[in-house]
Amino acid sequence: MTAELSVYPLLALTLAASLGGGLVKSYYSKRVSASSGGYYLYNGVSSLVSAAVLTVMGRSHAVSAFTLSLGVLFGAVTAVQQVTNAAALAVGPWSYTSVLISLSTVIPALSGAIFWHEKLTPAGIAGIALLAVCILLSVNKKKDGKSASPKWFALSMSAALCTGIIGVLQKVHGSSSHSGELYDFLITAFVFSAVFSFILFARCAKKDRKSGARTVPDRPLPLLAAMFAAAGIAAALNNAINLRLAGTMNSAVFFPVVNGGGLVLTTAASVIFFHEKLTARQYVGPAHMYKIKNSHVRATPEHGCSSSL
Repeated sequence: MTAELSVYPLLALTLAASLGGGLVKSYYSKRVSASSGGYYLYNGVSSLVSAAVLTVMGRSHAVSAFTLSLGVLFGAVTAVQQVTNAAALAVGPWSYTSVLISLSTVIPALSGAIFWHEKLTPAGIAGIALLAVCILLSVNKKKDGKSASPKWFALSMSAALCTGIIGVLQKVHGSSSHSGELYDFLITAFVFSAVFSFILFARCAKKDRKSGARTVPDRPLPLLAAMFAAAGIAAALNNAINLRLAGTMNSAVFFPVVNGGGLVLTTAASVIFFHEKLTARQYVGPAHMYKIKNSHVRATPEHGCSSSL
């Protein structure tokens, strides 16, 4: 009971941070900038904000080579995920992009049983399978050419693969003997992601100068600063909580709950804020996902979640 009570607030907070960051990213991609340079600028500045927030939250005096090297890898994958995710949002609707990316939950969920020998019950296997079915039900294959384009699908699946790898890397560090270096790991990742993004931004700016195109979005600086700050704070909270939970919760429970719960919130927000239309079949997917999500959370103590969270 104690474990369950301690996990609920953290799960609620990480889902709220994920939703808030997703709203900002989708608005930026659709209403502010859909160019590659705009993506890189967004990711670079917001990553620096995340690193600053995590530095304030806490860091250790000595950092292991394991944490630094894994942090660099995590940052590289995160940078690619952010860019491909933003690019997919620019050419396709948020709800459909999110459901495809949510397929990534299968990768870290199964990795726990394969690499960490976590208990995977028949109910857990059925839950993951149903989650995948519900996600596929949420995709409208008869949507217009823009949302069903090969470019959008390729970008969404690339973002999904990166998201799955991010989950595995979270589990690797969170379950290691260096898990206490959580903030250092994330700071390293976000700084690397920022540097990577700024290098690509500079390349885009150089090309844009030759063609006369605008690299920096034509929006008031206070608005851009507010968006970058909000995105950075949300990402810092989301990653810090997820990294802590990934190291203590069963993967077959944590990742479906976080990704499935996030998908339910994303679907609702896409309808409310961006007026995206869903078919009856697509409403069925998130509705069943809500039931799967709740059944997984109730099973948390059974899977040995740490009560020290």
